Parts: sequence; structure tokens; C-alpha cells
Amino acid sequence: AGALDVLVVEDNEINRLVLRDMLARFGHRVTEAADGADCLRQAAARRFDQRTAPSTSQTRTAPPR
Repeated sequence: AGALDVLVVEDNEINRLVLRDMLARFGHRVTEAADGADCLRQAAARRFDQRTAPSTSQTRTAPPR
């Protein structure tokens, strides 16, 4: 499979750094979002092949109306 455009959503900077480096080593292009609101802004602005966020995230953001 080819490289993917991945949006990583994580509020912890160290976790974002680790995930970004892991994905980049596999050749993927990584964009980071620090919270749910940032994720929604970035996802609305461009297309991503994959979005990843921690399953234990406590940030709850409703989609724009």
C-alpha cells in the first residue's frame, strides 16, 4: 500500500510525537490535531485517508451544524 495522509488527534504532545514518528517511518504524511475542535477544523479543510485518536479521549466536541 502507498503512503496515506493521516490526521492524528491527541491532546498529549508526547503521544502525538511518538505516533507521528511511527507513522512517518512507514512513509505516511502526518498532520496533527491537539483536540477535537482542531480535528474538526482540519478535517473540514482537507481530505485525510485516515484519522486516528485515542479511544480514551475525554474531549467531546459536537460536529458543526
